[in-house]
Amino acid sequence: MSVRGTWQLRELVLQYCSHSGSSKGARQVIRTHLVPWCEKNPQVEVSATLKSGRHPVLRAEYINGRDQVIDIKNLEPKEIERHMWDLRNSSGYKQKFA
Repeated sequence: MSVRGTWQLRELVLQYCSHSGSSKGARQVIRTHLVPWCEKNPQVEVSATLKSGRHPVLRAEYINGRDQVIDIKNLEPKEIERHMWDLRNSSGYKQKFA
C-alpha cells in the first residue's frame, strides 16, 4: 500500500524447507512466480531463505517497524502469490474494527 507516495512494505522473506511436503508450493513459487513478482514490485526487497525441518512462512517487514507472518503450509502457488500481493497492499498497521 502506498501512503503519501511511499510503499509501506520494505522486505518480504519466503522461508521454506528443501525436502518437506508442506513446502512444495513454496518451492514452486520460487521456481516460477518469484522473479515475475519481483519485476513488478522493485520497491520491495525479496529473499528466500532455507530453513530445514520447518514449515514455510511468509514474513513481511514494513517501514513502520511492524512484522507480519503468514503460515503458507501446504498452500498452492497461486494462494501463496495472493498472500504476497495482500502483504504488499497492506499498510502494516494493526487492523481496527469498529
